[in-house]
Amino acid sequence: MKKDNKGFTLVELLAVIVILAIIMLIAIPSVLNVMTTAKRQAFKEYIDKVALATQNKYTESQLYNNVTPSVVIYDIEKDLGLTSTGDYKGFTLVDSNKDIYVTLYDKEFAVSGLKWSDIDNASVVSVVSVSSTEFTKEGLATVVGVSDYSYYEDGELKTGEVILKKAIMTSGSVFNTYIKRLANDESFSASSADRKIKHVKFTRNISSAPDSKVSVSDVTSEKRIYVWWEESTETIYIGCENNMIYLSKDASYMFHYLFNVEDIDFSHFISDDTSSLYRFVSGCFKLKSVDLKHFNTSKVTNFRAVFLDCAEITSLDLSTWNTSNAIEIGYMFSGTTNLKSLDISNFNTSGVTRMENLFQKSGLKEIHIESFDTSKVKDMSYSFGQAPNLERIYVSSKFTIDAIANTSPLFTGSTKLQNFDSSKVSKEYWTLYMTVV
Repeated sequence: MKKDNKGFTLVELLAVIVILAIIMLIAIPSVLNVMTTAKRQAFKEYIDKVALATQNKYTESQLYNNVTPSVVIYDIEKDLGLTSTGDYKGFTLVDSNKDIYVTLYDKEFAVSGLKWSDIDNASVVSVVSVSSTEFTKEGLATVVGVSDYSYYEDGELKTGEVILKKAIMTSGSVFNTYIKRLANDESFSASSADRKIKHVKFTRNISSAPDSKVSVSDVTSEKRIYVWWEESTETIYIGCENNMIYLSKDASYMFHYLFNVEDIDFSHFISDDTSSLYRFVSGCFKLKSVDLKHFNTSKVTNFRAVFLDCAEITSLDLSTWNTSNAIEIGYMFSGTTNLKSLDISNFNTSGVTRMENLFQKSGLKEIHIESFDTSKVKDMSYSFGQAPNLERIYVSSKFTIDAIANTSPLFTGSTKLQNFDSSKVSKEYWTLYMTVV
């Protein structure tokens, strides 16, 4: 029987080659994508490594050195004591709040002035997307927004400085109007109720912004600030090349009436020149937490209704706030129905004239306002009213009612107050419900 030893024909071989080529065209990008993703993840993990090393170095300096600068920059290769840095180069910065910022790059990837606490949302870009000037101590200081810093050179502590180009935000009400119109339509204003925005995030990656982005820079700003809306994630993005943005002198209404917003990134705001925080986040019913400890409020005169109706917030630490110039604080915590913890232990109210409805409808069980001086307060009406959980109010002898003109009830509806008597809820009976310490 004759065997058939016929091999592949030329056509069949060509077909096999074409099929293999197609398979390679499909497979190679996927393989390369996996490799790139792995390298990007390794890069982010190294950010963590240098940030931890920075934290340890700074802590050691505090423990063992007589001089600990408020802002210090470390060279990743020379100062951090890492066993091997490989291709990684860059600097880290510790600011006056002990926050850590990282500028890191290798042959492929880079971050510039990344705040360590933002690492989960970090945008790791191609190294060619970052200018060479950002890969310097001066570049890092500029991005973070510090003009004076210390650094180590040959074991000695030296000082450096940069001239900053400020990024200054437009007024709070204008900003509010812009973001509501981006998410909704042109009919919206600062007084309109937005129900679309769920997240407000900061980014330095302006190149990813859509053409519909809007400038929200003040006319005096040296750096541009933009906002844009991402429908798919229900997110408003605030974009700026600088890592820190100066709030306007009038930051009133900035995030007012964002009914469904759940989180706002406040960490990139500087409030050094701000004089009004009126209704700053009022009406943010679903905002779950607020971290404003870093705000410098020394120039703020109007704190009225800052947190009005922030019903989901459970804790507020405002112990670092300077209220020495405060005049109005009325409605400041009104409607914070789930508030369980509030630290306002350093509040200076010696210049305050109005504090009506201050804690009305709050969820607090105890109110500690031993620092309050109310000698100039003319209106204190309903300040502690309709607070169903309120049992004790702690004050000092500086809490007086001598200047009060409005005689409306102070405690009405707060039925858990010690010795509560529904027939005695006006100012004349405040000593029944307050513990003087």
